[in-house]
Parts: sequence; C-alpha cells; structure tokens
Amino acid sequence: MILVGFFHESSAALHNGVIVVHSIGAAAAILAGNAIPIVIGVRGERLGIPRRPRVAAAALGVLGLASFALLQADRPLYHAAGGVPERVSVYAILAFELILGAALLARPSLHNALVPAADHASATPPERLSS
Repeated sequence: MILVGFFHESSAALHNGVIVVHSIGAAAAILAGNAIPIVIGVRGERLGIPRRPRVAAAALGVLGLASFALLQADRPLYHAAGGVPERVSVYAILAFELILGAALLARPSLHNALVPAADHASATPPERLSS
C-alpha cells in the first residue's frame, strides 16, 4: 500500500516508468489482501470465527483473486469495463475486513476478555447507585 500511495498512477508515471513501482505495490496488496480471506476461511475456526463469516471470507478471497486474474488476462476488457475488475478485486478485501471485524466483535470471548471477571463481581448495579 505504501508503494501505491507514494507512486501514483498517472500519465506522467506511465511516461517516466514509475508506474512499474505502483503496479508492483498494487499487485502485492491485491494478491495478499485476497489470499488472507481464503486462509481465514479455511483456518478461521481456530480463531473462534463462526462458519458463515469464514465461508464469506473464503468466497470473497476467491472472487477477488478471480477478478484480479481477469484484470491481468484481458486488458481491453479492463478498459471497456471502466476498471470494474480492479475495483472488485480491491472491494472484496474491504468487504472481508468488515465481515471479519463484525465476526470478531460478536464473539462472546472478546467481551469477556475486555472486562475482567473481577470487575463483573465488584460492579454495582445501576439501581443501587441511585438510592
């Protein structure tokens, strides 16, 4: 992502050859970003991630990689589609991040880890505070 941010895609970058650095950064981010959801989909049970988010993660990773392969295989289609294959390959990563974040926040073990057991026992119920 650093390479993508520092070396913008532009006609000047295309003309002076810097576009290669942008392309390497983008390819690495898209490939790794879509491989991770597949790994989470396959191995996420060990992290306590429920089945549905794992299946969604794996499906998004496969969709993102397939879209990236389409982008690389057929450049005329990329231009005709207005960059849709590239957007799908990137938005699949963002969708995975949202799903994983929601799944992790919904885990009961996360809530228990955030509030230690001693705090549960010593907490005063709100109705006792008002009297």
